[in-house]
Amino acid sequence: MSCFPLVDLSNQEATKDGIKKVGSLEDWETLASNVKVWIQNDRKLKPLKDLQGFMWEDAYLNGKVLGHVYPEVKFILNDFKHIEIPVFIYSSGSVHAQKLLFSHSVGGDLTPFISGYFDTSVGPKTDASSYKNIANQLNLPPKDILFLTDVGKEAIAASDAGMRVHLVVREGNAPLCNDIMERFKTINCLEALVCHE
Repeated sequence: MSCFPLVDLSNQEATKDGIKKVGSLEDWETLASNVKVWIQNDRKLKPLKDLQGFMWEDAYLNGKVLGHVYPEVKFILNDFKHIEIPVFIYSSGSVHAQKLLFSHSVGGDLTPFISGYFDTSVGPKTDASSYKNIANQLNLPPKDILFLTDVGKEAIAASDAGMRVHLVVREGNAPLCNDIMERFKTINCLEALVCHE
């Protein structure tokens, strides 16, 4: 992987949040320092997510790491594939990282059940236009897409784009404010989709 995107990003973001300008491609210390700042600030930057994906690749391919999925996911994905309901993933992680996670998950290789992947190349997950871009790429009206998330700002953005939204509320997830919980349907597991849809 070329480090040019990270160098370019460093130079674009220089002076923000402690980011330093990278003088040359050999300036690894500054580049590493910038990457640490972005990670600490939970920045959803495509070059950073690409780098993370390549770092995870070694761990996944060598069996050091398995992707976390909830126990019912494999069965629900299988059911959806059987009745021809396509499933797409939209994550701040790169498409490459998503494919690694789902091909090396605790539930086995789940990629045969997934129709496609989206990352922040369609736009930020908190921006309604990103969800419109996804609908356009799928050639579907947004109202025909059900978006599942555990993040309130993502739920609002998808809803503003015209998608139907369910909040997935699971133990260990960040708490959601009451007005978000009241605004959207909530589910605790994917099996609940059978009851909701």
